[in-house]
Amino acid sequence: MPFAWQLGFAPLANEVAFKPLGLPFPLVWQMAGVLLSTLVFALVFELDRRAGLEEEERAFMAAIDTTEGQMQAQLEAAAP
Repeated sequence: MPFAWQLGFAPLANEVAFKPLGLPFPLVWQMAGVLLSTLVFALVFELDRRAGLEEEERAFMAAIDTTEGQMQAQLEAAAP
């Protein structure tokens, strides 16, 4: 989203002469993009949390730890 905000609409923002708070409009446009992106990412994070992503991630990490431990044991057993 931030890239689309900057690349897709930057040509339009560059043509605006309006200067809110004395700042050039393209600068205000970029700051608005940062704030909007932050809100969207926070919304996605909250939706993931409600969907149970944390439990899924814990299960995934536990499976990785087990697999890594098994691989390490196999390597140690195969070493001369």
